[in-house]
Amino acid sequence: MLPSSLLRVRIYGRSISPSYARFGGEELEISRALIDLYRRSVSGRYGRLLEGLERLEREAEKRGVDYRLFRGLNHLLSRRLVLRKPELPVDPLLVRRKVFRTVNELYGGFVLDGLERAEVFKRVAAELGVSIEDVWRAFNAVYEEEMIVEEFLPPSPEDLLREYNLSLTQTLLFRCLRLDVTLDVTGYEAKIFLRRVKRLGLLYMAEKLPRGVRLSIDGPASILKHTERYGTRMAKLVPLLLHFRRWRIEALISSRGRRSRGKRRFYWFRLSDRASYLLPRRPVIEEELFDSGVEEGFAREYMRLGLPWRLLREPEPLVAGTHIFIPDFAFEHDGRRVYLEIVGFWTEDYLRRKVEKLSVLREPIIVAIDESLGEFKVMGEGNIHVVRFRGSLLPGKVVPIVRMLLPVRAETRVKRVVNVEDVLGGELDGLTLGELERKLRALGFKDVDLLESLKRSGYRVRWRGISPEDAFIERVKGPEGAG
Repeated sequence: MLPSSLLRVRIYGRSISPSYARFGGEELEISRALIDLYRRSVSGRYGRLLEGLERLEREAEKRGVDYRLFRGLNHLLSRRLVLRKPELPVDPLLVRRKVFRTVNELYGGFVLDGLERAEVFKRVAAELGVSIEDVWRAFNAVYEEEMIVEEFLPPSPEDLLREYNLSLTQTLLFRCLRLDVTLDVTGYEAKIFLRRVKRLGLLYMAEKLPRGVRLSIDGPASILKHTERYGTRMAKLVPLLLHFRRWRIEALISSRGRRSRGKRRFYWFRLSDRASYLLPRRPVIEEELFDSGVEEGFAREYMRLGLPWRLLREPEPLVAGTHIFIPDFAFEHDGRRVYLEIVGFWTEDYLRRKVEKLSVLREPIIVAIDESLGEFKVMGEGNIHVVRFRGSLLPGKVVPIVRMLLPVRAETRVKRVVNVEDVLGGELDGLTLGELERKLRALGFKDVDLLESLKRSGYRVRWRGISPEDAFIERVKGPEGAG
């Protein structure tokens, strides 16, 4: 994304569109000149690069180049820089402390001319046993301009313009109230796309089409809090679309500009795969296992409890009428399931629509809503059970409902506790919980409480996911693991 001040748009009646770079001669020339300047800056002072950029911008302005285009391209290139602190024979912070102390001692807090300044630096250099030049460089080293350009990863001029067009699109969508996405894809591709969208944490409703899927997504301008964080997540949606051959988007944009005389106006922005040649082509980047720290924290705390309900991450999609829904988690026992959906971002209208869609399902669903965004009046009914949390969701908020909906027979709750080290006849370090369970079953040990058995045998489990194959066993060091 670009800063909003660098957004360039064209307005035609009720339609709005970014002023995309079209790879014309002037645009390519500016792109090439910027890349060359950045490439030549490697191993030099960052301040020299900044001076070169000022000169190049003045030249571009004389040729009639829009400063927003120049600064937008520069903004993207600056992300490709790797800077490092200059190597100095003396600590910059130590030098600054001694300089300020000497100024206070000699001149009462400030110097009046170059002679007094030179005397201060001369005394500090003598005290530290370095040259006056070294003192001067160390004194200024805290400023960004003194950093050294260590590395620059140059794109081609055409690729830079494509990245610029993508950033314009993302910046415009930061102002949208609603975004509709239509994909003409296979069922497998639709499922992959929905999982990626869900992991972005967006407020969306998905509708199944004869071929593909349609999403209606609430935009950043529709929520009251954390709009910047939400807008950043929505910006990541656009590169996902570029992975597919057939797609189109339609967004309702809220804008205040000179044409509207400060009043809020609404415009439609439409874009499809026909414009793919203007944008970069890239594969879908694998996302992290969890959408957010809330979900990761809940899964970690739940797995530590060793409860009888198996926790599944992002189970198979559920169909609610014509809509598709992928819950965050499912609790499974004896072939039955209770689903859990954790709602971070929300609006009152979004919650009502969500509950209405979920009420069509037969499966029981727990909807956990973060009330730190405000008060809400939505209540659970039928198959829907609403719980509230603030900041982090603890298992204690959810487990009582799971226990009520998925009762566990008394005999299944009784599990054996064994000394796993004696049973296996050796160290367990490095094994996963899944491997340990298979080894015990092979020796005829079933219904073993693995976590309690490990604890009593002097071991603990490090969870790197919610699967037993991602839970690694290690010996507890010190008194905790003694005996």
